[in-house]
Amino acid sequence: MRIVETATKRIVPNNVRTLPERMIPGSRKRAPELPVDGPLQYDAAVDPDVARTKLPDSPVAGRATVLIFPDLQTGNNTYKAVQRSSGALAIGPVLQGLNKPVNDLSRGALVSDIINRHLMITAEQSF
Repeated sequence: MRIVETATKRIVPNNVRTLPERMIPGSRKRAPELPVDGPLQYDAAVDPDVARTKLPDSPVAGRATVLIFPDLQTGNNTYKAVQRSSGALAIGPVLQGLNKPVNDLSRGALVSDIINRHLMITAEQSF
């Protein structure tokens, strides 16, 4: 597993960090064996050629397998675009930070989307 926070162009006050930016140091502290990096733009996160140019020393760039998005709308738009254009298996989005796991299914969800998310949430609840 290679985890990366994706970057988006947003105006954020200088003293405010986004949720994913605050998660990176905590992730490194809790699981130092996991390669975590970010924020990265999507192309640098998943395309090895772009990664070699932009971030040659990153342990994750160009090979990310888990993407953390700064907000639900960005996550929804990106995962649907990747899933539908490449045929990739996409499980998400999953809302975190609540008392119980929450699935956010769109009206356009495929049957496989519903089944995969149900299996993932069931597995998560077993821990």
